[in-house]
Amino acid sequence: MGREFKTVTIEEFRAAFSKTNTEGKGWVESRQGRNETVFDFELAPNCTLRVWTSIRHDNGMGRGKGEDAIRVCAFNPQNQCGLVKAAHVQRLVTWEKNLRERIKEVAATARKRLAAGFDGRENGPRRNS
Repeated sequence: MGREFKTVTIEEFRAAFSKTNTEGKGWVESRQGRNETVFDFELAPNCTLRVWTSIRHDNGMGRGKGEDAIRVCAFNPQNQCGLVKAAHVQRLVTWEKNLRERIKEVAATARKRLAAGFDGRENGPRRNS
């Protein structure tokens, strides 16, 4: 059952990001790219976590099975450079649990890289740190 595709709605994303846990507070919904709804969380002044939902901002429709995945990344909003490359979350019935785990992983990696002095440019550790 856990590998079964699920159409995830924008309402489900909003509900997931409004839950009252540490990672769920402060998420801001917006539109990025070519009309995709994203959720941003300021982890630090120089680090934003971003969740790309694969849902169109104009009509709230998600992509079909196999067309795209939910993605999580971290970037430095001051210089617009990436800190952690996008990690994929498949749109399965377990998407919300998987997304929370991926957010925690990306946040932990971003914190380590920031502590090591990496700001998204070619000035610090990238892999396995």
